This record gives sequence, structure tokens and C-alpha cells, in this order.
Amino acid sequence: MELSLHDVARLLNAGERQIRTWIDHHGLPHFAVLDELRFNREEILEWAAAHHVPVRAAGLAGEAPSRLSVALDRGGVFHDLPGPTPEAVLNELLTRLPLPPAVDRDLLRQMVVAREKAHPTGLDDGIAIPHAAGPLIDPMLEAPVAGLAFLRQPVDWRARDGKPVTCVFLLICPTVFAHLALLAQVANVLSRPEGKALLQARPPAAELVARFRAFEERSGAGRAPADGRSTDQSSV
Repeated sequence: MELSLHDVARLLNAGERQIRTWIDHHGLPHFAVLDELRFNREEILEWAAAHHVPVRAAGLAGEAPSRLSVALDRGGVFHDLPGPTPEAVLNELLTRLPLPPAVDRDLLRQMVVAREKAHPTGLDDGIAIPHAAGPLIDPMLEAPVAGLAFLRQPVDWRARDGKPVTCVFLLICPTVFAHLALLAQVANVLSRPEGKALLQARPPAAELVARFRAFEERSGAGRAPADGRSTDQSSV
């Protein structure tokens, strides 16, 4: 989804001058169309998560924001997940993830692993956010599912800061809109010192989901319906 400079400034709660500073000095992803700056929303959200920059909780056109706490409640939190490589970790996580019978797990594995090999999702500070979303997922899944795995051993994930990954958010979404909403909420969690401390503490699943729900309520993300398919018309 293509954004303008004004859109990105709103999304990141920053002035346009700050956006240009991030472009010049902090690698904010961008491209040019007829000499005007343009941005890819998914790349911006991944950059925000990696750089601990909070983002707006507003939904995208045509959908209300999905809630990370609800998606995690569906998918689960997994402690001490084994695997020496990203592919092994993803295979194990996708095996454990409680998915509807209609989901083709083999196809899902192929999609997630292929995307990860082409575009590694390792961020900073030991976090990775692999994902699958879009038309191939939509017929299999009615609502977003997220799995959070705390790894048994650090794994080289080709992260941006070169550090091994110890915590993996796996996002499986029927629409790109739902995926972007969840990715924005992960970015907001990582932008908070208490969010990073929570992940480092590796609490039980119920406590973690409750804390994420509290983050959402404070940021406004929890006020919309949870399935990511409403007709709310707010944008960026």
C-alpha cells in the first residue's frame, strides 16, 4: 500500500521534517514517483518496529484494526520452542499453532518459509516477525491468528542489527489490511520500554495476552471490532 509523505508523518506521529531526517540518517524506506517521496506501508511498519517508533492505531480504509491480543489468544504463546534455524523454528511453530481444519498447513509453511528466505524479518533486539497474508490465506482463515514463540536457543535470523533472535511473532492473516494492523500493534509494543521488558520476562500466556490488551486500550487499538473485517472507513 503506497503512502505519501503526509500519510507517513501521520502514521508515525511525526512532522514531515522528522520523516526526512529519518530518511537521511536512519534508513527509513522510501522511493520516488515523479520526484515525490512515496512509501510502502508494510516497510514503514517494519522499520517502526525495528526502531521502536510508535505508530497510529487507526484502521485502514474499509477495515477496523484487528487486535493483537485477540489474535494471540487464538494462536497461543509457546515457551522453549526448539529449532536451530529459522526454517526449523517456523516448521515447529506452524505445527503447534491451533489452526482451523480448512488451513493447508503445508502450503502455509511453504509461503512463510519462502518469504522469510527472500526477505528476512529479523529486526533489532532479538525479535523476528515472519508472516503470511493475502488472497491465498483468505479462503482458509476467517480471522487473524498470531503465535508468539520464545525460543529455546538464539537463532541467526539475518537480523538488521546482526544479533540472534530469541522471540518470534508469527502473523497469519486473511487480508493484507489485517496484517498491517497487527504489525502496527507489534511496533507499538516494541516502542515501549515496558513492552520490551515484558517480552524479556517471558511471562505465562494469560499474563502476556492481558498485558497486550492493556497496551491496546491505552493506545486506542482495542476500541474497534476484533476480526479485522468491519466497514469502518478511517484511513492511515
